[in-house]
Amino acid sequence: MPEDAPEEETEAAVDDIPEPAPAWRRWIVPGVLTVLALAGVLAALLLLPEDETAATEPGPAPEETAIAPPAFLSPEPATPEDGCSRAALLGAGDFQAQAEAARACGEALAPDTWLGLVEDAAAQEDAAALLMFGMLYDAGWHDAAIEDAIGLSFGDDPAQAAEYYSRAAAAGSPAAPDRLAAVCAVLARGATTLQEAAHDDYCT
Repeated sequence: MPEDAPEEETEAAVDDIPEPAPAWRRWIVPGVLTVLALAGVLAALLLLPEDETAATEPGPAPEETAIAPPAFLSPEPATPEDGCSRAALLGAGDFQAQAEAARACGEALAPDTWLGLVEDAAAQEDAAALLMFGMLYDAGWHDAAIEDAIGLSFGDDPAQAAEYYSRAAAAGSPAAPDRLAAVCAVLARGATTLQEAAHDDYCT
């Protein structure tokens, strides 16, 4: 029956058309590519800070070479020992104790520093300070520690010595009267008008 042939051929052709793939299969390749891309980006982010740190991290600083001062420069002046400073001597106690500490300091004590302490004590009519001033003006008395080691000396001036010995005696120094008597013997010879006046003021 020739009329049925086309229908059979049509059915056979329909059977030969492949069925479409499931929808999930169409997303496999894009999904895999997306995952790989994300993994690459993540790896780059993890490696980037380390690379930048390595690139920007400074290297070790060059060693500094100490430069010695020129030989012609004089060294810095030595400073007095702590125990021979003005503050330390003031902390020793009264003027008599300060004088003992000053003698122990010797060359470590600046003459101006010691003179300032003697002047301060003498201004308060301290007997020991007044006696020391008299001795510094008295050629008949020599204190090696004060005049030689420290370097504080005024030279011979019996009129000034008599004034300080007189004040020291009035302040209660037991040694001052004998020193005043010795200086008065020098002033009695009256070498100058000033000495005669000092003799009249302090020795009579």
